[in-house]
Amino acid sequence: MITLKDIAKAGKCSVSTVSMALSDHPNISKKTKKDVIRISRELGYTPRRERMRVRPLPGVRCGLKRIGFFLIGNIHHHEVYPTIVNTMAANISSQGMRFEMASLEPDKADDACEKVSSFAKGVDGLIVTGYVKENLLDWLESCSIPYVAIGHYQHKESNVSKIKGNIVDYDYLTMGKIAVEYLVKQGHRRIGFVCETLPEGLYYSLWLEGYRLGLANHSLPAEADWIHVAGKDFAGGEPAADAFLAQANPPTAYLVPEARTARSFIHAIEMRGNPIDSRNIVVGSTRELIDKYHLGNYPLITTSGERLAMAAVRQLIQIFESPLPFPTQLTVPFALINMFEPDKPVSADIHMSK
Repeated sequence: MITLKDIAKAGKCSVSTVSMALSDHPNISKKTKKDVIRISRELGYTPRRERMRVRPLPGVRCGLKRIGFFLIGNIHHHEVYPTIVNTMAANISSQGMRFEMASLEPDKADDACEKVSSFAKGVDGLIVTGYVKENLLDWLESCSIPYVAIGHYQHKESNVSKIKGNIVDYDYLTMGKIAVEYLVKQGHRRIGFVCETLPEGLYYSLWLEGYRLGLANHSLPAEADWIHVAGKDFAGGEPAADAFLAQANPPTAYLVPEARTARSFIHAIEMRGNPIDSRNIVVGSTRELIDKYHLGNYPLITTSGERLAMAAVRQLIQIFESPLPFPTQLTVPFALINMFEPDKPVSADIHMSK
């Protein structure tokens, strides 16, 4: 089966460029779109809209006509967003609905309520993601429009068990605990954690909370020197490599919840004469990025942007047809690879809370 990666290679461009070109994204030039479409046809590529469809809910005729997707963040900033957008657009259009999209830069997240309010007037249901703050979910809860938030939110207090709003995401806290459990079973007692940024309540902070809980379950310390947060995006793994190797007793194993940073960290450690055994670092990321950064031989906790997008659309349809009087959180399945039981998915649960 021809993939976006094959088209990108033939067209000498990035996978995200191909994805956005095929979904007619306004940020891609007409010439690039024309070239990508031509190459995809020559290679015999089958569009996602023909390969993936959300099956209608049993006995339900969906009344949604227009679904809006609002991203608080730059679509080029995170490599998973193009996959989410493309999959969502394909599934929504396959059901005869219109897909609308808008975005807002992360540094303007405080203005999200006003911008989302204006955008929501033109749609019947809304999916939001990115740097979603607590006040936005408070505002969405007060509105009559059905909505789902992909991903957790930036909250005022550290309370990761709190449920506010209709959330669809992976259980990153459990992932962190599982990663520590695996490394402890390999005999490690000094386990490092590496990430670039740590927005409160979002992806990396949930992984870190799971890491700390995993260590606590084994009565192991979470030393501050073993937790390295670079403090800026695209810092890579070199700062962490330098910081750990400067310690008298550095970690013997690592948890890195992002493929690009993991690849950079592994390379930096190796270049400094201290290669990491593949069994001693757990990487968390999407399957697409695991392949892109050639990390398939490492212990992995993998997710899927496509699965997340499909779950969000299905959940929005469910909420539109049968509104619930309290917020919901849908936990999407993830997979463990090269760990306890390779490729065995973890079951999904739906948690509902008043």
